[in-house]
Amino acid sequence: MKAWQFTGTGKPLELNEVEEPTADPGEVVVDVKAAGVCHSDVAALDDEGWMALFQQGLPRTMGHESAGVISQVGEGMEHWKVGDRVGLAPMMADGTALGYGPWDGGFGPKLRATDDNLVALPDAVSFELGAMATDAGLTAYHAIMALGGAKPGMKVGEIGLTGVAESIIEFSDLGLELVVDYAGFGTTTAQGLEALAKFGTFVQVGMGSSKRP
Repeated sequence: MKAWQFTGTGKPLELNEVEEPTADPGEVVVDVKAAGVCHSDVAALDDEGWMALFQQGLPRTMGHESAGVISQVGEGMEHWKVGDRVGLAPMMADGTALGYGPWDGGFGPKLRATDDNLVALPDAVSFELGAMATDAGLTAYHAIMALGGAKPGMKVGEIGLTGVAESIIEFSDLGLELVVDYAGFGTTTAQGLEALAKFGTFVQVGMGSSKRP
């Protein structure tokens, strides 16, 4: 089969012939139906600061925002079955992730996954939405709810929305108790801290660039 692979910073992805995956014990194989392009994928192509994620060597099939259908079930994974619709959360228990390290991602027809990744996808949820929810959606929710502790009545500022205000500074007089920065550029971080109320919570999510100015 063919997959789009990362070969190094400053180089376009290459469509290479790769070995078709099989399910080892504790694994399944998922036929990919949708795969998103994350900011970190684009950043790795442009910024060598992301190369530390590829310590297992290159090339590597990227793609950690994926959803699909299980096509093969390995030993010990009988609680899943062929035909199950799944979204794929990217992180592994050991800190590695699909599309980085030793695990190939979803920029190809098939990938290996484990219980660390698999999320049952209801029929009412499209593969496209499932792929988004298990990374981009999960990240946004975790930042606001788990780390930020958002609750009813709290004044919250989000950096990364569009068409609302040019800068978070415009909301400095609102007493924002929580500011979440999804952009992660130096200016947005500094402005977010400036707009934050005394003793408020600031959550850094986005990383616009690993390069120092």
